[in-house]
Amino acid sequence: MIVNDLLPRLNDLQRRFGYLPLPELTALAAETGVSMAEITSTATFYSGFRTQPGGKYLIRVCIGAACHVKGAEKVYDAFRRELAITGEDDTSADRLFTVSKAACLGCCMLAVAVQIENHIFGWVEPATVPDVIRDFLHAKAEELAAVQEGRAPADSTGASAEARVCRCSSCRAAGAEKVWQSLHREAGRYGLPVHLREVSCTGKSYRAPEVTIHSVGQSFHYPNVQPDVVPRLLREHCSPQGALAKLRWRSAGVVDAIYAGTGACPCQPPQALMAGQDDSLLIATERGGESTPLDLEDYRRHGGFVALETALNASPEAILTQLEASKLRGRGGAGFPTARKWRLALEAVGQRKIVICNADEGDPGAFMDRMLLESFPFRVLEGILIAARVIAAQAAVIYIREEYGQAIDTLTEAIDICRRDGLLAKLGPDFDLVLFRGAGAFVCGEETALLESLEGRRGIPRRRPPFPTTAGLFGQPTLINNVETFACVPWIIRQGGDAFARHGAATSAGTKTFALAGKIRRGGLIEVPMGTTIRTIVEDIGSGAENGHQIKAVLIGGPSGGCLPTALFDLPVDYEALTAHGAMMGSGGLVVLDERDCMVDIAAYFLDFTRSESCGKCTLCREGLQRLHAMVADLTKRHDAPLPASTLDDIQALAQHISQGALCGLGRTAPNMILSALRYFRSEFEAHLQGRCPTGKCRDLGRFEITEKCIGCTKCAQHCAVGAIPFTPFEQHHINQELCVRCGVCRDTCPQHAIIATIAQEEPEPTPEQPATQPTATTNQTAATAEATGPAKVSKATGADEPPVITLDGKVIPWQANRTILQLAAAHDIAIPTLCHLPGCQENARCLVCSVYDRALGLFVPACDTLAVAGHHYDNNTPDVTAFRRRAVELLLDRHDFRCGSCAKKDTCLLIFLMRTFKARKRTPNPSATAVVTTDRIAFYPERCVLCGRCVALSRQRGAGLCFHHRGGKTQVAPPWGQTWEQATDNLAQDLIDICPVGALCHPKADTK
Repeated sequence: MIVNDLLPRLNDLQRRFGYLPLPELTALAAETGVSMAEITSTATFYSGFRTQPGGKYLIRVCIGAACHVKGAEKVYDAFRRELAITGEDDTSADRLFTVSKAACLGCCMLAVAVQIENHIFGWVEPATVPDVIRDFLHAKAEELAAVQEGRAPADSTGASAEARVCRCSSCRAAGAEKVWQSLHREAGRYGLPVHLREVSCTGKSYRAPEVTIHSVGQSFHYPNVQPDVVPRLLREHCSPQGALAKLRWRSAGVVDAIYAGTGACPCQPPQALMAGQDDSLLIATERGGESTPLDLEDYRRHGGFVALETALNASPEAILTQLEASKLRGRGGAGFPTARKWRLALEAVGQRKIVICNADEGDPGAFMDRMLLESFPFRVLEGILIAARVIAAQAAVIYIREEYGQAIDTLTEAIDICRRDGLLAKLGPDFDLVLFRGAGAFVCGEETALLESLEGRRGIPRRRPPFPTTAGLFGQPTLINNVETFACVPWIIRQGGDAFARHGAATSAGTKTFALAGKIRRGGLIEVPMGTTIRTIVEDIGSGAENGHQIKAVLIGGPSGGCLPTALFDLPVDYEALTAHGAMMGSGGLVVLDERDCMVDIAAYFLDFTRSESCGKCTLCREGLQRLHAMVADLTKRHDAPLPASTLDDIQALAQHISQGALCGLGRTAPNMILSALRYFRSEFEAHLQGRCPTGKCRDLGRFEITEKCIGCTKCAQHCAVGAIPFTPFEQHHINQELCVRCGVCRDTCPQHAIIATIAQEEPEPTPEQPATQPTATTNQTAATAEATGPAKVSKATGADEPPVITLDGKVIPWQANRTILQLAAAHDIAIPTLCHLPGCQENARCLVCSVYDRALGLFVPACDTLAVAGHHYDNNTPDVTAFRRRAVELLLDRHDFRCGSCAKKDTCLLIFLMRTFKARKRTPNPSATAVVTTDRIAFYPERCVLCGRCVALSRQRGAGLCFHHRGGKTQVAPPWGQTWEQATDNLAQDLIDICPVGALCHPKADTK
């Protein structure tokens, strides 16, 4: 099998039972030979798995960036109130609904988005929550009735008109499914000669649901169609055959005219995807609104799979030449040159090569991959097959987010169609393409974490080098690109690389899709040439701010990106320009903010997201993001006195250490949002130090009041989910401050802008020339550079004919292949402190206490797990290294209770030794006491554990049961499901006690606490 089947089987259990029953897992372990420790550790890592039964239907409230700024938390709270769910419960008393949060549903332009089963609802507000529940239950009843009645589709033989509707997830959320059913019903009822055709999405989400009727050689476009206007729409273009049918049709029209009025025809002439966009430049979204997603012949009629045939009949070098000429760069991260990556995979030596499409689109605010997969599945598959042909791959895998249910269904059918048509067989009789469902982990968007997931493990990013092109899935050469990258390839092969390179900027060629969402009039998916300015995207294509408001900033690149103020809106959107100003292209999410949005709140939101999505391995990411979030969130709370001005410097210093020292891309780019916010909106942070939120967004720092502009329209009262505004028509309204929860919905819905935040003050707009605080390079860029050069190609510190060396603290020592920095240092009597390191027993680099500074990379790297690179200079005893190690020790102390017996003895506590060495201090209160686990031979104190991993590593080596549970700040050490501590530590207790460096594992009667 191409991939490990553990996650697919866990996903199957989740779908069948709604959770993971212990007896089923025990049976799975017995059948597969996978230990319960491994099953438990893997299952708890992914948020898509439940350990307890839930309700019949799962409600997912999207809390992505676009939904967050539109009030997603309030919508989530409203669902809980409506279903009378309290406390720690997440399921209604009747067991009908379970309410959960989703990182992103990919319907950002319709925020707030909510998914119940396969039904998606857009523009949900707290006041409309009861309507959503009612509409869902009604839709389920209709589905059941349709199955029981066995409704047949309308006969479209001899149709004189064609009605086109997009039914992608976002269009469904806007109501497209109801419109489709209404069209189907009306056409069938009256025998109308109209053909209903599902088409790909145009990206014009602000017009959804849109119906296009093609008749007599013309196309008529109807935006924002509601089901009740469908009969009038069809009457404009269709008439049934036969006198009786025409009489019934005309009679129905007369009735409609009496009750609804005739009105003018609501259709609109053909227009570009969005104002300011040139449809002729569409590449990834070519023929949006015209093609049928799962019609293979339709795809072929317009050039589909011509590029694949070209690749099959040409040499790999010829295809690579076209890709090099196109200057296509990866569309999912830092923009590594695609042709260079493909060439590395082609030249790599291995028994089996694999192509992987990374469709784990997890950035809050991004939905390009979802729309491309739902609307243009054959285009993406063609790009994947071309890549497989070029590098001579024997298999391909698409790793897709579990949340993208419709995209999964579409891809499953598209792959089956290609297989039946013989397209996969063109790459060899044994070639196969597998669709692999993730289980809810943002970190798996990082390509090495994705590989771990495919191999059936926790999504922990790997050490690089080796890079995936050399040693990827199961150690074989593996090419990984994202959805949009593959979608561009067929066009490039058909039209030529030079044609692609003629568009865009000098260093960022071609076009790029962007997900435009947030506080903007025209949200949706756009495709523009690289180098287009932010102003053109936001103001021209997106049509600017919502009525009565002013744009403040744009969030670009998701959690790894940054926020840019309006003063930088003339900045071209390309890789280098964005990075130079503290942002990042990422996958292309663009969330627009206006004056109602608080930058401190936004920074806290992204830090909350990244701390939850951290894999939980290294201290700087796991503990650092926890503390950084707490520090920023504290700015949003009321204090008795102003916070010290040094608070912002402390936040910035910690953010920079995380950027320079976390192990993977998620950790190193997670602080980008707070760093860019401090850079461009520092005055807003300074106001929070004084206890003021200029926007009124932070609940504890202000309140909303209604001014004399109020006309008594009652809209605010109707939308207030907690009844804080009395219903008093034609009178100036008032807010009951005791009931108000400061959600801001009233302010957003007031047509007169009569509701204000009382503490709001005019703030001078910050200038973009403030000192930059961004790290010099993101992890993805560093990795991209390293993959291009390869570790063996770095220049040597000595003459060309001399043996390769490294320099450590100014001492030149011989370099040896496959030796870590720590190993080389020990061989030459250079002391480097360690804590988690346990030779020969585990993967290291959890605590980061042994980190040294790599001058070539400009990053701190763990000496215990980093292979030394010839020619690199490493600092071990400089003030900067000492400060970084001090930071790592202090973050470890965040979760350690100083009152433990081991600390009291001091002479046996490694943590005390490190504190003294680096003059570290405990800066947080002792953790809350948790239940102590005691057996006859061992005691475990959770509040002392610093997650060094020694016990888990030794347990795994000896075949015992201790394992890591969960991820991020929730990571913990425990036995597998179904086992007790006594069973998990049997015959291993003393060894576990001996290797625990902090007294978390000790003899039951030896504690002096």
